[in-house]
Amino acid sequence: MSSVWLLCAAKSNVRELTEEVERRCPRAQLMRMGCEQGISDVARVLLQVAVGAAVSFDEPATAQRVVRELVGAGWSAPIVVLVARKDAEAAAHLFAAGATEVIAAEGAACDSPISRAETKDCPKDAGVAASPTGTHEEVEVHPAKADELGDVPEWQIDRFAADLEEPPWVEPHGVTGPFPESGDRVSRAREVDEVSHSVATPMAAPAFAKMAVGDELPEEEAMGPDSLDGKQTREREVVSSAHTGTVLEEKIAAPVSISSGGAPLVAVISGRGGVGKTTLTAAMAFAAASMGLRAAVLDLDLMFGNMYDMVGVDEPNDLASLTVEDPDFKGIEAGAEATAMRVAPGVTLWGPALLPERAELLSGPVERLIGLLRQEADIIFADTSTFWGDSVACAVAQCDRCIVVGQAGCASSAVRAIELASRIGVAKTKMTSVFNRFGRAGNQEEQALRFEMAISLRSRMRVSEGGDALEQMQAFGRLGEFVAQESAFSRDVTELVHCVAKELGCDIGAWEQAYLARTQQANGRGRRRFLRKKQRGEKS
Repeated sequence: MSSVWLLCAAKSNVRELTEEVERRCPRAQLMRMGCEQGISDVARVLLQVAVGAAVSFDEPATAQRVVRELVGAGWSAPIVVLVARKDAEAAAHLFAAGATEVIAAEGAACDSPISRAETKDCPKDAGVAASPTGTHEEVEVHPAKADELGDVPEWQIDRFAADLEEPPWVEPHGVTGPFPESGDRVSRAREVDEVSHSVATPMAAPAFAKMAVGDELPEEEAMGPDSLDGKQTREREVVSSAHTGTVLEEKIAAPVSISSGGAPLVAVISGRGGVGKTTLTAAMAFAAASMGLRAAVLDLDLMFGNMYDMVGVDEPNDLASLTVEDPDFKGIEAGAEATAMRVAPGVTLWGPALLPERAELLSGPVERLIGLLRQEADIIFADTSTFWGDSVACAVAQCDRCIVVGQAGCASSAVRAIELASRIGVAKTKMTSVFNRFGRAGNQEEQALRFEMAISLRSRMRVSEGGDALEQMQAFGRLGEFVAQESAFSRDVTELVHCVAKELGCDIGAWEQAYLARTQQANGRGRRRFLRKKQRGEKS
């Protein structure tokens, strides 16, 4: 019995995928499926006999679902995915879903992705012999490697070493993180799109070019007349794709300010864990809701965050589904609605990722989610982790106010966190230090002064210790009820949110009038005079 391959592809992609499999195994038997329905059942039947699976759909999301179905069915053979064009972000999602190899079917402008025959404008591809009918007849393999690699074409053999040296999570050419060196804070999805399409003339390339996520574009393509300083206003022509030939004109004005307009973002950071940062963030959200604000809360401790447990959510929604269901980041509104957890009136929570290994895929969706929440909410609170991934760095860089939380013994780590935030563009005038758990044993006035002097921020506040009552209430998911009660912790958190919201321009006028009236009434009470017995000889 010859080798069996499982093919799952749209009708328009069947021929391309068949040719790709025939190059690898010319005498293979093919099991073709035109849709994703029933793929898991077929995969279970072919587990023992199939040597590979090939997938190709026009939408990357469909291909990603098929790969997940195969992996879920116990498929251990190689999974090859054929995509329409070079897209590092889509390839990263496919690799995360379980794909073994991702190939870009992005041919030259004069060549069809189906035919690999030689024409007068496009030279014949190395390693493939052309036939009079325009289809390949045989694959030439280098003799020295024929015994080791069998039917693998030579043009693939030359790239195997590069593929193994660069893992799939290597950033694409020109992207070193969520923020380019030019200073413009643009999303990774937009940056990858610019890098992969910013070519003035399409390069004559083979129809099936093996793509690894870390592959760099040729220098003459990646560096063109548009590779100027991002701070200057410029116009450039962008070729949207090699097979459409559509030319777009994009005007880029600098600098791009993401944080302008909309609801303010308050990022809560610390130098180390265990200082009460998550509790304080959730309490601030409840306090903001009591002021009449719509508070959106992001738990950006994406791997091991537990804010949902503190606020009483039994079945949290997976924030990572933003990338799984919508790899191209289209329709972020629907994704935000699906992943939202409505904790209380005026308080909505997002995060974390239920599968920690997907946390690093959320930098793009988190940035898009923040942009959406700026238009829908009144104030946004972002709880961060001590390890800053792309998502945390993106949120901190865009924040309108940065709360630095600490307690006794963590001043040096808080200083390093402040320095890191400063290096990614957060001015110290936007930072406020909060000495948490003030009044606890070891967190007295002396320790608070040492902390405040070490970090040297002009804006500083203190939040009192909540005691055992706070720990017990949040253990049962009733943190909101504790904030609503009268306590030193609640008063300090309310005062902190009051100052921050007022400085950021939030509409709390009605609540502020009532709050100031209660404060004046409490402060205006005179000292109580108790009746005492008149002493002998004392005048009345």
